[in-house]
Amino acid sequence: MRACPYSFASALLATCALAAGLAATALAEGEVWQLETPHATTDAATAPQRLDYVPLQRATRPWQLCILYPHLKDAYWLSVNYGMVEEARRLGVGFTLLEAGGYPNLQRQRDQLSSCAASGADAVILGTVSYDGLTDLVVEIAERMPVIAAVNDIDDRGITAKAAVSWVETGAVAGRFLA
Repeated sequence: MRACPYSFASALLATCALAAGLAATALAEGEVWQLETPHATTDAATAPQRLDYVPLQRATRPWQLCILYPHLKDAYWLSVNYGMVEEARRLGVGFTLLEAGGYPNLQRQRDQLSSCAASGADAVILGTVSYDGLTDLVVEIAERMPVIAAVNDIDDRGITAKAAVSWVETGAVAGRFLA
């Protein structure tokens, strides 16, 4: 993945971090969130690196995002949406939300992604319906604006940043609890 050269990367990453499960609450000045970087390899035994992230108190300007989800049919994606809405409100960031209507709707999400790119948005946050079915569009769009992957894994080509959870670690935590 390439680094995001835009000054609003922190606001976008904060928004994505909330989508990955952090609560949208009032922040204390200088509050630090403990985040983890993904594994460098697919080896689940490799420990992720921890990093300290200080969220912005407010965006530097009223950025406009285009957010795409696979659907809003279950509690998981509804909670992701709740976090996005609350954090965007807190930061003073606007957005357009589009949902594909389900994972089988790759062509609909491709059309929505093209619409996002043409809309004048400052960036795209993409909860994809397909690992590699959008790669050609993502690579093309990434020449003009950041494309940030949220939750679902996606081919890295053209992706500026990813905000997700480790499903392996999620399962391991549940297993350790049950054991």
